Amino acid sequence: MKKLTNIGNEIKRRRLARQLTQTQLANLVGATQGRIGDWERGSVAPSLENLRRLAHELGQFVIGSNRADSPPDERAEHEADDDAASDP
Repeated sequence: MKKLTNIGNEIKRRRLARQLTQTQLANLVGATQGRIGDWERGSVAPSLENLRRLAHELGQFVIGSNRADSPPDERAEHEADDDAASDP
């Protein structure tokens, strides 16, 4: 459920940054205002096609590849990999 919440938060953040209402965004992506609300709350995941439409209207975004979303042990592992890769 955390990933859905992250997606929803990103949709809402970008919608508000563009000063769009849920209804306006719904009209742009061919959804209903209620569906936009569902996505923003994380109660329903947008389909791949809807994610494409959202990315078109709100700018491309990737959820889940951010290391901050990884468990702490994985973050430390990635950071160690990055440090090793940057050493000459």
